[in-house]
Amino acid sequence: MTKARIPLVVAGLVAAFLLVQFVVVAVVQFALLVLGPGALESKDVPEAVGSYAGGVLAVLVQLVFFGAGVYLSLRYIAPLRIDDGWKRTVVRGVIATLLGVAAVVVLGLVEALINASSVSPYPFAYSFGYSLAPEDFASRLPQAFEMGLNPLISWLVPVVLATVLLRVWLARQVVAAVTTPAAVAAKL
Repeated sequence: MTKARIPLVVAGLVAAFLLVQFVVVAVVQFALLVLGPGALESKDVPEAVGSYAGGVLAVLVQLVFFGAGVYLSLRYIAPLRIDDGWKRTVVRGVIATLLGVAAVVVLGLVEALINASSVSPYPFAYSFGYSLAPEDFASRLPQAFEMGLNPLISWLVPVVLATVLLRVWLARQVVAAVTTPAAVAAKL
């Protein structure tokens, strides 16, 4: 694998794992909502399905941004090396998580900015009536930072585990390259 592909695969696998984890939890919650005590009536089920589908889509977008931040960290800011110690490997995993969370916070800020803005009901009239409500934007800021705090708490462990496993894998690749018959013959 190339240097650029390894962090991409790690970030993609972490994001895929987190998405599968979220989908399994959402399916169990939905099953309990539909089949459990105080279950929904049949007329309310389509609304609940739409609500859960929207939640999965929102988490998918968050995971794409989070995975991009993890990739950028592992590729450019704090790349893993074979000669790194375990402490440095864990710190690089924490840095990757923090950059992924920063990407999610930027997504939340953009979302808050979009939700706080409005366009006039007649966009093709004589004037384009765009307006931004600063108080609405300010009221949505805590939600944007909360959007980043949740991934920091819940996604830190999988990312650190992935970086530790990546370092172990890189060390095995070096050992395998040194012990190949061609490498042994070159030393003779």
